[in-house]
Amino acid sequence: MPFDETRRDLHKFLQYNLIAPVSLDLRNDPMSVRFHHLNRPFNQYDLLQFACDPPVNSMRLYHDKLPWYIDIQARNPSGVTIYDLFDQMHDSLMEPIRDKHYYTDEMDDEDRAKIAWAFKERCGNNQNEISKGIRKID
Repeated sequence: MPFDETRRDLHKFLQYNLIAPVSLDLRNDPMSVRFHHLNRPFNQYDLLQFACDPPVNSMRLYHDKLPWYIDIQARNPSGVTIYDLFDQMHDSLMEPIRDKHYYTDEMDDEDRAKIAWAFKERCGNNQNEISKGIRKID
């Protein structure tokens, strides 16, 4: 499959401009997102806007501090929406990690201690969550 070199612009709700455009704790429901450029609560129409222009059917997100990609797929044939983006990022990061991610050579004991702390903070005393193990979000 050839590489798509089309220049795309993120939706204005997602564009960084001196302040972060959104706030969202990905440990929580994606519907708790806050769009800083809106002077009103968001609505369903806002979430159904395409994440970029021109629209795409899939996106691959990368961050240099994560050992995996986050793949986003359009749920409709027209393109990835803002809702698709946040919902699938959340779902992806809520997946349990594998031992190979926790014991990778790129992490040391201090890194693993930070992950363990994030896991404990996220789970609290919720035995159901604890039993599911460390997730990518941690």
